[in-house]
Amino acid sequence: MHVISTDENQVFVAIQEWNQNETYNLYISDTRGILFTLALDNVQSSRGPEGNIMIDLYEVAGIKGMFLANKKTGSQVKTFITYNKGRDWHLLQAPDSDLKGNDVNCLLPYCSLHLHLKVSENPYTTGNIASRDTAPGIIVASGNIGSELTESDISMFISSDAGNTWRQIFDEEHSILYLDQGGVLVAMKHTSLPIRHLWLSFDEGRSWSKYTFTSNPLFVDGVLGEPGEETLIMTVFGHFSHRSEWQLVKVDYKSIFDRRCAPEDYLAWQLHSQGESCIMGARRTYRKRKLERKCMQGNYPRAVSSEPCACTEADFECDYGFERHSNGQCLPAFWFNPSSLSKDCSLGQSYLNSTGYRKVVSNNCTDGVREQYTAKQRNVPGKLNTVCVSAHWMGNSPQNKDIM
Repeated sequence: MHVISTDENQVFVAIQEWNQNETYNLYISDTRGILFTLALDNVQSSRGPEGNIMIDLYEVAGIKGMFLANKKTGSQVKTFITYNKGRDWHLLQAPDSDLKGNDVNCLLPYCSLHLHLKVSENPYTTGNIASRDTAPGIIVASGNIGSELTESDISMFISSDAGNTWRQIFDEEHSILYLDQGGVLVAMKHTSLPIRHLWLSFDEGRSWSKYTFTSNPLFVDGVLGEPGEETLIMTVFGHFSHRSEWQLVKVDYKSIFDRRCAPEDYLAWQLHSQGESCIMGARRTYRKRKLERKCMQGNYPRAVSSEPCACTEADFECDYGFERHSNGQCLPAFWFNPSSLSKDCSLGQSYLNSTGYRKVVSNNCTDGVREQYTAKQRNVPGKLNTVCVSAHWMGNSPQNKDIM
């Protein structure tokens, strides 16, 4: 068992079943961290440099409840996205055009965008994907377009709207560094050859300018931003030859800007999922710098407002012992008897009778269908009035687990 996350009173774990080799099933817990339900099956894994297991699951920074995962479907590995902590998963829509402006003609579900989701354990190097809490909605990753994820024909892609749409930005792998809270993106080519140029973007990757950071080509071993998300200083370290000493090159981009951003340099951007504005039970609005404004952002709050939505069925996942069927309903698993909950209660107690659904943890929706999907308290005849809640894993099912 591999613990993926313990954020927001909930536990994500990856468990390998007896019939799996390179894949794991992803389970998500209730708020107590005891009862787990299946969030996604057959998530791809790989070995790290030191032989450690790495699960192909990535939590997007800055957007609560958003994850990317590489799932094995048959013999193919495909990238899926969720905006509600694994309640629903979708393929990624590929860009409409490539770097040269040619139509891509990639139609779901036969063709989609697939991303490499490995995160570097070395603080001086970047992984295959990057996002930041201070730059919500901006995701940069390496990947490919087609029917499955491959190790060839790798390009760089960016999303400015939290994964709804994507653009190709380079046809080769690059390291990406966020400066000035995402107001400046720095790209450096992945290569074993010495380089002296890097690329800067001030408009979320829509255009890139070439800059020279050293007069002599440098074998780059790593790059690091100065502390603080609003920094405009980066340090490149490497060596001029395989026999030379370490070299540190500090690059300061403050001189590029002649002013700090003012309120009129920003616009409001509403988070959405393919047009649906209620994400995790709320409408969230963020502030983004206008693309044509070239000013230094510094330290400022990104979130502008958060307004709760009325609860709908989409705000609820299947409860422990229930699984989602093709019609979208959560029905009891073959091994689970919902009435067994009351049998564990003594005379005079009360128990919670599940509707088959539970609200997604950290979901902020109110009213709506909440009462319809919330567990109901049932009384067992008697005088006592303590709450009895009990559930047990009653079989070798891949859908739910009771982890103590």
